[in-house]
Amino acid sequence: MKNLKRNISFFLPCSPQELEKRILGLKSINLKPSAHIHKYCYILDSIYLESILSKSSKGKVFNSRLLRENLGSYYSTILNHLIRLQLIETDNSYKIGKYSKCYKLVDGLTFSGYIVEVPFSFKNKFYSSKSDGSENALGTQLEKRIFRSMSRLEINNDIRKDLSEKENRLLFLLKEKPYQRIGQKSNRIFNNFANLPKTLRKLLTLNNEPLFFIDICNSQLVFLAVYIRKELEKFKIEESTNIFFNLVEKGNLYESLMSSLRVDSRDSIKKDTFTFLFGPNWMKNKVSNYFREEFPQVFGIIEKVKEVDHTKLAQKMQQLEAKLIFETVNSLPDELDVLTIHDSIYCANSNKHLILNALVNQFKELGVTAKLNVNDQFSVETNLDSNYYSKFLFTKYGAEKIAS
Repeated sequence: MKNLKRNISFFLPCSPQELEKRILGLKSINLKPSAHIHKYCYILDSIYLESILSKSSKGKVFNSRLLRENLGSYYSTILNHLIRLQLIETDNSYKIGKYSKCYKLVDGLTFSGYIVEVPFSFKNKFYSSKSDGSENALGTQLEKRIFRSMSRLEINNDIRKDLSEKENRLLFLLKEKPYQRIGQKSNRIFNNFANLPKTLRKLLTLNNEPLFFIDICNSQLVFLAVYIRKELEKFKIEESTNIFFNLVEKGNLYESLMSSLRVDSRDSIKKDTFTFLFGPNWMKNKVSNYFREEFPQVFGIIEKVKEVDHTKLAQKMQQLEAKLIFETVNSLPDELDVLTIHDSIYCANSNKHLILNALVNQFKELGVTAKLNVNDQFSVETNLDSNYYSKFLFTKYGAEKIAS
């Protein structure tokens, strides 16, 4: 078993052979490069993919425990060698318990794909078994279904010549290096499709049809209300809390805050609301003070859940969101190809009525009203008669046009 090998493709700034020569040119390397070249390739490939997939420009943060498992005790030596070769750089911002070092590629490098032979036992966490679609890898039927659907996405090659290098790299990864994982804290699905910018998703087809999507408007507030309701199941709901629920369901909470606090900018009030909801309890602002006075029951629950760990509220809201989206997908026929991006569901255009009705039914079962964005064309509330959706939704009658 020790001699078994397998091939993995890596993005590198030079061939593995050239990389090995350059490592041998360093002084005091303390290891045999030929036995570890796949580890150097793993590091370079991971940092490169982070630069393509991440919306942040900070760089790649490695988990030292996973690096030790993957690369052995030499992992810090390998990182140091790549820095000395001027292929990567670090901000040296490591601080125990606070933050880790970020690694970035040195400017001016050009990357290409190379096939590298690696030991069969090598555990490549970035392309873990979750990405290969095998029966044991993807876990639940829902995960397998979404991975299957992602494999059926296509784009017209004539369009690709007009795309940027980064956009073409993202499409290459979608087809050649698919991956998928479930967030440990959020329960959300993360995959290549979720990493694509919206402008690129619009160009894709699923089973030779244009993509169609529905997402939940103001989803953070919707699932905040869902969480508050769950916490109050055994308690009397105060009148002020019912007012809060009504504002959220009508989509008017931000406008109400703007009016009451005399703030002209919706972006500004939204930012202050998010600071209150997702920041530590000691971070007070005009929105938190308003909630304390006008929605005391809601304020108390928010403060309590964030008391020890201020990230807990966001996690619980994301878990509720994932539960509703996944239950919506599971209510659809197994053969129907669907994709999800957090609070959105995508399908082939001809199946739009199926995902709309399924999502509406889930909200009705939950006893919560929300507003849905239908393919950036219309908005519709989830509390209308079932006949409404089949008769009027995909015309301009009975639905409000969304501003682009």
